[in-house]
Amino acid sequence: MIISTVTVQDLDVQGIMLKKMGKAITFLAASLLTINPGQRIPTFNQLIESSNFSRGTLQNAMQRLEDIQAITLAKKGHLGTYLVDKNLDSLLRFLGISYVGGIMPIPYTKKYEGLATGLLNTFSRPGHSLSADIVYMRGSAKRIASVESGRYDFGITSKLSALTAINKGAAIEILNDFGAGSWLTSHALFFRDPKTKEVQNGMRLGIDRSSLDHVELTKKAASGHDVQFIDLNYNQIMKMISEDQIDAAVWNVDNLMEHHSNANYKHFHYSDTSDDSSAVMVISQANTIVKSILNEFVDVNFVRAQQQEVIDGIRYPNF
Repeated sequence: MIISTVTVQDLDVQGIMLKKMGKAITFLAASLLTINPGQRIPTFNQLIESSNFSRGTLQNAMQRLEDIQAITLAKKGHLGTYLVDKNLDSLLRFLGISYVGGIMPIPYTKKYEGLATGLLNTFSRPGHSLSADIVYMRGSAKRIASVESGRYDFGITSKLSALTAINKGAAIEILNDFGAGSWLTSHALFFRDPKTKEVQNGMRLGIDRSSLDHVELTKKAASGHDVQFIDLNYNQIMKMISEDQIDAAVWNVDNLMEHHSNANYKHFHYSDTSDDSSAVMVISQANTIVKSILNEFVDVNFVRAQQQEVIDGIRYPNF
Protein backbone atom coordinates (compact mmCIF):
# COMPACT_ATOMS: atom_id res chain seq x y z
CA MET A 1 0.00 0.00 0.00
CA ILE A 2 1.29 3.44 -0.97
CA ILE A 3 0.34 6.22 1.42
CA SER A 4 0.25 9.71 -0.10
CA THR A 5 1.44 12.51 2.12
CA VAL A 6 0.66 16.20 1.66
CA THR A 7 3.05 18.68 3.21
CA VAL A 8 2.25 22.17 4.51
CA GLN A 9 4.29 23.52 1.62
CA ASP A 10 2.08 21.61 -0.83
CA LEU A 11 -1.04 23.11 0.76
CA ASP A 12 0.47 26.60 0.54
CA VAL A 13 1.17 26.12 -3.17
CA GLN A 14 -2.36 24.85 -3.78
CA GLY A 15 -3.81 27.80 -1.89
CA ILE A 16 -1.78 30.27 -3.94
CA MET A 17 -2.87 28.58 -7.17
CA LEU A 18 -6.53 28.67 -6.17
CA LYS A 19 -6.26 32.32 -5.16
CA LYS A 20 -4.60 33.16 -8.47
CA MET A 21 -7.28 31.23 -10.34
CA GLY A 22 -9.99 33.17 -8.51
CA LYS A 23 -8.37 36.47 -9.46
CA ALA A 24 -8.05 35.33 -13.07
CA ILE A 25 -11.75 34.41 -13.19
CA THR A 26 -12.64 37.83 -11.75
CA PHE A 27 -10.44 39.50 -14.36
CA LEU A 28 -12.11 37.57 -17.19
CA ALA A 29 -15.60 38.20 -15.79
CA ALA A 30 -14.93 41.95 -15.87
CA SER A 31 -13.53 41.74 -19.40
CA LEU A 32 -16.37 39.62 -20.77
CA LEU A 33 -19.04 41.71 -19.07
CA THR A 34 -18.23 44.57 -21.46
CA ILE A 35 -18.53 42.36 -24.55
CA ASN A 36 -21.88 41.76 -26.25
CA PRO A 37 -22.97 38.42 -27.69
CA GLY A 38 -21.85 38.18 -31.30
CA GLN A 39 -18.62 40.07 -30.67
CA ARG A 40 -15.15 38.59 -30.76
CA ILE A 41 -13.42 38.22 -27.41
CA PRO A 42 -9.77 39.23 -26.87
CA THR A 43 -7.13 36.65 -27.71
CA PHE A 44 -5.11 35.09 -24.92
CA ASN A 45 -2.10 37.10 -26.06
CA GLN A 46 -4.14 40.29 -25.62
CA LEU A 47 -5.41 39.14 -22.22
CA ILE A 48 -1.86 38.32 -21.10
CA GLU A 49 -0.71 41.82 -22.10
CA SER A 50 -3.46 43.46 -20.04
CA SER A 51 -2.97 41.27 -16.95
CA ASN A 52 -0.32 39.57 -14.84
CA PHE A 53 -1.62 36.06 -15.50
CA SER A 54 0.01 33.25 -17.44
CA ARG A 55 -1.58 31.68 -20.50
CA GLY A 56 -2.30 28.48 -18.59
CA THR A 57 -4.04 30.30 -15.74
CA LEU A 58 -6.18 32.31 -18.15
CA GLN A 59 -7.07 29.24 -20.21
CA ASN A 60 -8.14 27.35 -17.08
CA ALA A 61 -10.15 30.35 -15.84
CA MET A 62 -11.89 30.71 -19.19
CA GLN A 63 -12.71 27.01 -19.21
CA ARG A 64 -14.12 27.32 -15.69
CA LEU A 65 -16.47 30.09 -16.84
CA GLU A 66 -17.60 27.90 -19.73
CA ASP A 67 -18.08 24.85 -17.51
CA ILE A 68 -20.45 26.69 -15.17
CA GLN A 69 -22.23 28.23 -18.20
CA ALA A 70 -21.37 31.78 -17.22
CA ILE A 71 -20.38 32.19 -20.87
CA THR A 72 -20.86 30.35 -24.13
CA LEU A 73 -18.11 30.68 -26.72
CA ALA A 74 -17.78 29.76 -30.39
CA LYS A 75 -14.33 29.18 -31.87
CA LYS A 76 -14.09 30.21 -35.53
CA GLY A 77 -10.55 29.28 -36.42
CA HIS A 78 -8.42 32.13 -37.72
CA LEU A 79 -11.38 34.50 -37.23
CA GLY A 80 -11.02 34.14 -33.48
CA THR A 81 -13.36 33.21 -30.63
CA TYR A 82 -16.77 34.85 -30.30
CA LEU A 83 -19.09 35.34 -27.35
CA VAL A 84 -22.36 33.54 -28.05
CA ASP A 85 -24.07 34.20 -24.73
CA LYS A 86 -23.30 35.33 -21.19
CA ASN A 87 -25.03 34.77 -17.86
CA LEU A 88 -25.01 38.25 -16.38
CA ASP A 89 -25.89 37.08 -12.87
CA SER A 90 -22.98 34.63 -12.80
CA LEU A 91 -20.48 37.21 -14.01
CA LEU A 92 -21.72 39.75 -11.46
CA ARG A 93 -21.33 37.21 -8.65
CA PHE A 94 -17.68 36.71 -9.57
CA LEU A 95 -17.24 40.47 -9.43
CA GLY A 96 -19.01 40.70 -6.08
CA ILE A 97 -21.63 43.10 -7.49
CA SER A 98 -25.16 42.74 -6.12
CA TYR A 99 -26.49 46.29 -6.44
CA VAL A 100 -25.93 49.63 -8.12
CA GLY A 101 -26.31 53.04 -6.58
CA GLY A 102 -27.86 56.06 -8.26
CA ILE A 103 -28.72 59.66 -7.48
CA MET A 104 -31.58 61.81 -8.74
CA PRO A 105 -33.61 64.88 -7.70
CA ILE A 106 -36.04 64.82 -4.81
CA PRO A 107 -39.36 63.56 -6.29
CA TYR A 108 -41.49 66.67 -5.82
CA THR A 109 -43.64 66.21 -8.95
CA LYS A 110 -45.58 63.28 -10.38
CA LYS A 111 -43.09 63.01 -13.23
CA TYR A 112 -40.19 62.65 -10.79
CA GLU A 113 -42.16 60.16 -8.68
CA GLY A 114 -42.89 58.12 -11.80
CA LEU A 115 -39.30 58.32 -13.00
CA ALA A 116 -37.98 57.09 -9.65
CA THR A 117 -40.56 54.29 -9.62
CA GLY A 118 -39.70 53.12 -13.13
CA LEU A 119 -35.97 53.21 -12.45
CA LEU A 120 -36.21 51.14 -9.28
CA ASN A 121 -38.59 48.65 -10.85
CA THR A 122 -36.55 48.16 -14.03
CA PHE A 123 -33.88 46.51 -11.88
CA SER A 124 -36.35 44.17 -10.17
CA ARG A 125 -38.05 42.77 -13.28
CA PRO A 126 -38.47 38.94 -13.36
CA GLY A 127 -35.18 37.22 -14.10
CA HIS A 128 -33.10 40.06 -12.71
CA SER A 129 -31.23 39.70 -9.44
CA LEU A 130 -29.57 43.12 -9.27
CA SER A 131 -30.99 45.61 -6.80
CA ALA A 132 -30.69 49.38 -6.95
CA ASP A 133 -30.47 52.07 -4.30
CA ILE A 134 -31.31 55.64 -5.25
CA VAL A 135 -30.37 58.67 -3.20
CA TYR A 136 -32.28 61.92 -3.69
CA MET A 137 -30.39 65.22 -3.85
CA ARG A 138 -31.17 68.64 -5.29
CA GLY A 139 -28.64 70.33 -7.55
CA SER A 140 -27.52 68.77 -10.83
CA ALA A 141 -23.95 70.00 -10.35
CA LYS A 142 -23.66 68.00 -7.13
CA ARG A 143 -25.25 64.92 -8.64
CA ILE A 144 -22.98 64.96 -11.68
CA ALA A 145 -19.88 65.49 -9.52
CA SER A 146 -20.90 62.51 -7.38
CA VAL A 147 -21.15 60.29 -10.45
CA GLU A 148 -17.92 61.61 -11.96
CA SER A 149 -16.03 60.84 -8.73
CA GLY A 150 -17.43 57.29 -8.59
CA ARG A 151 -19.45 57.83 -5.43
CA TYR A 152 -22.58 56.77 -7.33
CA ASP A 153 -22.85 54.50 -10.35
CA PHE A 154 -25.37 56.64 -12.21
CA GLY A 155 -27.15 59.95 -11.95
CA ILE A 156 -30.38 61.35 -13.34
CA THR A 157 -30.44 64.93 -14.64
CA SER A 158 -32.00 66.92 -17.41
CA LYS A 159 -30.30 66.51 -20.75
CA LEU A 160 -29.51 70.23 -20.67
CA SER A 161 -27.61 69.84 -17.38
CA ALA A 162 -25.70 66.83 -18.67
CA LEU A 163 -24.69 68.54 -21.92
CA THR A 164 -23.69 71.69 -20.02
CA ALA A 165 -21.46 69.64 -17.71
CA ILE A 166 -19.91 67.72 -20.62
CA ASN A 167 -19.19 70.97 -22.47
CA LYS A 168 -17.41 72.20 -19.33
CA GLY A 169 -15.19 69.11 -19.31
CA ALA A 170 -16.96 66.74 -16.94
CA ALA A 171 -15.78 63.15 -17.51
CA ILE A 172 -19.29 61.76 -17.84
CA GLU A 173 -21.39 60.43 -20.67
CA ILE A 174 -25.09 60.11 -21.37
CA LEU A 175 -26.04 56.44 -21.26
CA ASN A 176 -29.83 56.63 -21.62
CA ASP A 177 -32.11 59.40 -22.88
CA PHE A 178 -35.68 58.95 -21.64
CA GLY A 179 -37.06 61.38 -24.19
CA ALA A 180 -38.96 64.65 -24.37
CA GLY A 181 -41.28 65.24 -21.42
CA SER A 182 -39.64 62.64 -19.18
CA TRP A 183 -37.98 65.31 -17.02
CA LEU A 184 -40.81 67.84 -17.01
CA THR A 185 -43.58 69.08 -19.28
CA SER A 186 -41.98 72.48 -19.82
CA HIS A 187 -40.53 75.46 -18.01
CA ALA A 188 -42.29 78.72 -17.19
CA LEU A 189 -41.42 82.21 -16.04
CA PHE A 190 -43.14 82.75 -12.69
CA PHE A 191 -43.85 86.41 -11.79
CA ARG A 192 -44.52 88.06 -8.43
CA ASP A 193 -46.73 90.79 -9.96
CA PRO A 194 -49.98 89.24 -11.22
CA LYS A 195 -50.05 91.74 -14.12
CA THR A 196 -46.52 91.11 -15.38
CA LYS A 197 -45.98 88.89 -18.42
CA GLU A 198 -42.42 89.70 -19.49
CA VAL A 199 -38.97 90.10 -17.96
CA GLN A 200 -38.20 93.81 -17.52
CA ASN A 201 -35.10 95.87 -16.78
CA GLY A 202 -34.39 96.19 -13.09
CA MET A 203 -36.10 92.93 -12.13
CA ARG A 204 -34.68 90.60 -9.51
CA LEU A 205 -34.45 87.09 -10.99
CA GLY A 206 -33.97 84.06 -8.75
CA ILE A 207 -31.17 81.72 -9.79
CA ASP A 208 -30.08 78.37 -8.33
CA ARG A 209 -26.39 78.08 -9.17
CA SER A 210 -26.24 74.46 -7.99
CA SER A 211 -28.56 73.54 -10.86
CA LEU A 212 -26.76 73.66 -14.20
CA ASP A 213 -29.92 73.84 -16.28
CA HIS A 214 -31.54 76.48 -14.05
CA VAL A 215 -28.53 78.72 -14.58
CA GLU A 216 -28.72 78.29 -18.36
CA LEU A 217 -32.50 78.81 -18.41
CA THR A 218 -32.37 81.89 -16.21
CA LYS A 219 -29.63 83.51 -18.27
CA LYS A 220 -31.65 82.83 -21.42
CA ALA A 221 -34.75 84.39 -19.83
CA ALA A 222 -32.76 87.47 -18.83
CA SER A 223 -31.09 87.86 -22.23
CA GLY A 224 -31.22 91.46 -23.43
CA HIS A 225 -32.35 92.84 -20.07
CA ASP A 226 -30.52 94.54 -17.23
CA VAL A 227 -31.55 92.42 -14.26
CA GLN A 228 -30.22 91.48 -10.84
CA PHE A 229 -29.63 87.78 -10.16
CA ILE A 230 -30.61 86.68 -6.65
CA ASP A 231 -29.09 83.39 -5.44
CA LEU A 232 -31.55 80.90 -4.00
CA ASN A 233 -32.36 77.22 -3.71
CA TYR A 234 -34.82 76.01 -6.32
CA ASN A 235 -37.34 74.95 -3.68
CA GLN A 236 -37.34 78.47 -2.19
CA ILE A 237 -38.78 80.19 -5.25
CA MET A 238 -42.38 80.42 -4.01
CA LYS A 239 -41.29 81.59 -0.56
CA MET A 240 -39.03 84.30 -1.95
CA ILE A 241 -41.71 85.43 -4.39
CA SER A 242 -44.26 85.73 -1.59
CA GLU A 243 -41.78 87.61 0.60
CA ASP A 244 -40.99 90.08 -2.21
CA GLN A 245 -37.32 89.03 -2.38
CA ILE A 246 -37.45 88.29 -6.11
CA ASP A 247 -39.66 89.45 -8.96
CA ALA A 248 -39.48 86.41 -11.20
CA ALA A 249 -37.91 83.00 -11.65
CA VAL A 250 -37.84 80.14 -14.13
CA TRP A 251 -39.76 77.20 -12.70
CA ASN A 252 -41.07 73.75 -13.52
CA VAL A 253 -44.60 73.95 -15.00
CA ASP A 254 -45.51 70.61 -13.42
CA ASN A 255 -44.73 72.00 -9.97
CA LEU A 256 -46.77 75.12 -10.69
CA MET A 257 -49.78 73.15 -11.93
CA GLU A 258 -49.70 70.61 -9.10
CA HIS A 259 -49.10 73.01 -6.22
CA HIS A 260 -49.59 76.64 -7.35
CA SER A 261 -52.16 76.55 -10.14
CA ASN A 262 -53.25 80.17 -9.51
CA ALA A 263 -49.74 81.57 -9.95
CA ASN A 264 -48.97 84.10 -12.66
CA TYR A 265 -46.66 82.47 -15.16
CA LYS A 266 -45.79 82.37 -18.82
CA HIS A 267 -44.52 79.30 -20.68
CA PHE A 268 -40.84 79.59 -21.44
CA HIS A 269 -39.07 77.71 -24.24
CA TYR A 270 -35.31 77.37 -23.94
CA SER A 271 -34.73 76.26 -27.53
CA ASP A 272 -36.15 74.19 -30.35
CA THR A 273 -34.66 71.05 -28.74
CA SER A 274 -36.14 69.03 -25.88
CA ASP A 275 -32.91 69.20 -23.89
CA ASP A 276 -34.55 70.97 -20.93
CA SER A 277 -37.52 68.57 -20.78
CA SER A 278 -35.69 65.25 -21.26
CA ALA A 279 -34.36 63.12 -18.41
CA VAL A 280 -31.08 61.33 -19.00
CA MET A 281 -28.96 58.80 -17.13
CA VAL A 282 -25.30 59.78 -16.85
CA ILE A 283 -22.32 57.63 -15.85
CA SER A 284 -18.60 58.14 -15.41
CA GLN A 285 -16.62 57.67 -18.61
CA ALA A 286 -14.13 55.58 -16.67
CA ASN A 287 -16.60 52.96 -15.46
CA THR A 288 -17.02 50.54 -18.37
CA ILE A 289 -18.30 47.77 -16.10
CA VAL A 290 -21.17 49.91 -14.81
CA LYS A 291 -21.95 50.90 -18.39
CA SER A 292 -22.31 47.25 -19.39
CA ILE A 293 -24.45 46.44 -16.35
CA LEU A 294 -26.82 49.35 -16.88
CA ASN A 295 -27.08 48.60 -20.60
CA GLU A 296 -28.35 45.14 -19.65
CA PHE A 297 -30.76 46.18 -16.90
CA VAL A 298 -32.23 49.57 -17.79
CA ASP A 299 -35.19 49.41 -20.16
CA VAL A 300 -36.08 52.96 -21.25
CA ASN A 301 -39.53 52.00 -22.55
CA PHE A 302 -40.31 50.16 -19.30
CA VAL A 303 -39.29 53.19 -17.23
CA ARG A 304 -41.38 55.58 -19.32
CA ALA A 305 -44.41 53.29 -19.16
CA GLN A 306 -44.25 53.09 -15.37
CA GLN A 307 -43.71 56.83 -15.13
CA GLN A 308 -46.90 57.43 -17.13
CA GLU A 309 -48.85 55.01 -14.94
CA VAL A 310 -47.83 56.99 -11.85
CA ILE A 311 -48.81 60.25 -13.55
CA ASP A 312 -52.18 58.76 -14.55
CA GLY A 313 -52.79 57.54 -11.01
CA ILE A 314 -53.02 53.85 -11.90
CA ARG A 315 -49.77 52.92 -10.15
CA TYR A 316 -48.66 53.85 -6.66
CA PRO A 317 -45.20 55.42 -6.68
CA ASN A 318 -42.44 53.59 -4.84
CA PHE A 319 -39.12 55.25 -4.17
